[in-house]
Amino acid sequence: MKLYPIRINKGSIPAKLLPYFLNYDESFTEKELCEMWKNDPSHVSVHNRDEIVLYVANNYDLFFNFTHMSPEWRIGNLKEDPIEELVRRVIEEDTPALNVAGSITLGELVNRYGDPYSKKLFEKEDYRIYLLNTHLKKIFDKTAY
Repeated sequence: MKLYPIRINKGSIPAKLLPYFLNYDESFTEKELCEMWKNDPSHVSVHNRDEIVLYVANNYDLFFNFTHMSPEWRIGNLKEDPIEELVRRVIEEDTPALNVAGSITLGELVNRYGDPYSKKLFEKEDYRIYLLNTHLKKIFDKTAY
């Protein structure tokens, strides 16, 4: 979210650099994604796949590697929470962020937080997470808006 203001516009990438731009063919402008998803009834869904990858912060807070380490994505604390509860939260993917993600559709996120005129470049999954994190910030950090 903090990098949004400096995100590159699609038209700002010189043609000679396109062959070296990672996943350029799988990238869209925010405008294109807003149009694509404005009525989408699905939910932003991030899950563990074949492997579970966790981050441990310097204060022993535990996070999935889905996105940045913010309170709403916190699984628990290795020193304070019982290991059985941490394992349950990991297996059930029980964090405040993931619980909220199931309560709002992608279309609602686009209509609330998307910029239908923006030419900023995103890959689909990055934009989904950006929209969800914008929503989470509004819910969990009342000083954000």
